[in-house]
Parts: sequence; C-alpha cells; structure tokens
Amino acid sequence: MSKLMTQPVKTFSIGFEEDSFNELPHARKVAQHFGTDHHEFFVKYDLVSILPQLVWDYDEPFADSSMLPTYYVSKLAREHVTVALSGDGGDEIFGGYEQYRREYQIYQIPRLLRGTMARASYLLPDNVRGKKRLRTWLRDYGTRSIEAAMLFPDYTRAELYSNDFYQLVEGHMPFERHLGLYHAVQHLNPTARMQYVDTLTYLTDDILVKVDKASMFNSLETRAPLLDHHLAEYVASLNPSLRVNNGRIREGHGKHLLKKVASELLPPEILERPKRGFAVPINNWFRTDMQSYAHDVLNSSKAKGRNIFDQKMLDNLLRTDGGGKTLTNHSEVLWSLLCLELWFQTYMDEPGQTAAKTNTATRSSSYTIKK
Repeated sequence: MSKLMTQPVKTFSIGFEEDSFNELPHARKVAQHFGTDHHEFFVKYDLVSILPQLVWDYDEPFADSSMLPTYYVSKLAREHVTVALSGDGGDEIFGGYEQYRREYQIYQIPRLLRGTMARASYLLPDNVRGKKRLRTWLRDYGTRSIEAAMLFPDYTRAELYSNDFYQLVEGHMPFERHLGLYHAVQHLNPTARMQYVDTLTYLTDDILVKVDKASMFNSLETRAPLLDHHLAEYVASLNPSLRVNNGRIREGHGKHLLKKVASELLPPEILERPKRGFAVPINNWFRTDMQSYAHDVLNSSKAKGRNIFDQKMLDNLLRTDGGGKTLTNHSEVLWSLLCLELWFQTYMDEPGQTAAKTNTATRSSSYTIKK
C-alpha cells in the first residue's frame, strides 16, 4: 500500500493502561518503518456504560471480550476514513494459533506411546503441570480440540446449572456440529483439520461477526484481504507441515509462511515478537472495578429468577477477599455469564424499553482519548 499510494497510508492503534496489553510502541515502529499517517489513542474504558450498548448492538449472545477494543478502534478510525483493512483470517489460513503447533507435535508421537503416557498421567499428583493435557490424549482428536477451547468443560455441567435446568439440557451436545466437521475431514492431518474447522466455525461465527458488527455500528466498512479465496485455496493446497515448519516453530511464533514473505518487508524485532491477540485486561477488571458490577448483575432478582445457573457455583465465582478482589481468576467465565445475563435483560425482559434506554443513554459516550 505504501508503495502504490500517492499519499501516506492511514493507520490506527489503541493503547491500554496495563503495559502487558499495550502494543503502541510496536505499532509505532511499524508506522515509522512504512511512513504512515499514524494515529494513536489511549483508551480508558467505561464498561458499565458501553457493555449494555454492545450487548444490544450485537443482537445475539456474544462474549468475545475483544469486541471492546474492536468497537473502539473502529469508532476512532471512522473519524478519519470510511473503509479500513483488517488482518482477519491470517491465523486460520496460515496456522497462527498455538494449538496448531501443539497438536502437530502431539501427532508426531506414536499412538501407542501417546496412550501409555495418557494413562500414566492418572498416577500423577493433581498439581503436576500438564497432567490434564496428557489425559486428553486418550480422547478422540476432534473432542480433544473442542474441549481445549471450552470455558465450561462437560464434567462441570452438573455443577454449573440448577437441577431443573440441567435436566433439560443434560443430553444436549452443544458442539455436535463441530465434531461433525472434524469427522468429515478425517483424511487430513490434525493441523489441516483444525484450520478447516476453525475457518468454518470460530472465524465465521466469532471473529468476522465481531469485526463486522463493531465496524458497522460506527459506519465503517472493513475488508479482509487475507481471506481472498484464491489465496486461501492456494495455502490450503500446501503441505500442512509447511504452515508450522514441521513443528519447529517456537511457542507463540506461528504463521511461518506469512512471516517468511514478510521478512523482506518488516523489521526483525516486529517479526520475531510472540503472537498477541487483540486482548483486553478483563482479569484485572474483575479483580477491581468490574467485580461489584458483575456481582450486582449476576445476583439480581431477574438473574436468580431464571433458575438457569447454580447459585452456589455463582457465589464461588464471585467470592472476594473482603477488599473487593475476587479470590481466584475466573474473568473469562464471569465475562461470559455477565454478557449472557445482560442479553437476557435486553432482549427477553423488556426489549423495547431496554433498547430505547440503551441507545439514548450510551450511544455517544463511553470512551476517553489521550493522544
């Protein structure tokens, strides 16, 4: 783009208070390298205001926490442009996720040895690192891949739900479609199977939904050039071992082929950085400001009246040390439950009133910018 355009490419990045989540210095290096018209914003979230709005806008139960930074960066980009390019699809097409590398390495272990190691893991103490992962080696490949991504494993369902609700869903298999996709391509190796299923599920139902809705809320058009079907079909035709460099890539350093191409374009310190998702520090939020908000919403009379979740389970998740901090980090679980309950309140309780209140009270607020 920089070579072809007659004016500098406009680029946008947002920063966070927590240093471990803030990538502004690295984005700045790339912008300087290509001479872009770079815009940086430091965003302070007001989740109590913005989250109900996002729940309304997303229309369906949706709990990917990266919808927050996606919403904000779309809002800020729209102040300068009407169309933006994203890198969505790169991980699925080029094998960027850590589980691709991990499963490729597991697959290289002979099946008999894998089974022996998995059975031996039951003899290890519960606090031994890696015990749970070893146990999964006894499971069907597709099941193991699905369980690795679950917030609520199957064995916790009886504890998760109230007795009445559990009787209604006990026989339900929420990932039946995913398993069907895995079984439909058993002739492929594990890396290719995971990429295939992720492309048809995670990419389609989460990543692209998140970006499409967050951008359209702000009247911003987005395009994903890495999902050009000619490119996707070509990379899919290559030997899967090329995508993970025969399992020799380091942890967090996926997308081997894409990085080989980009090695002629990007500085080494950018290419050699470990992968970072568009994550937000919700673990910190639920230990401080968001804890009381989650407690009020999840323990409200409306939430309890649904009789879906076991109250003892919720109380354990929300327990604090007396100073307002949760005892253990259940941030992703709490975030999912919070988004679901807000969706119930928005769309099931009083949808017309909630919609009007949400749009008038929060549409124009909820972010602080420091340039």
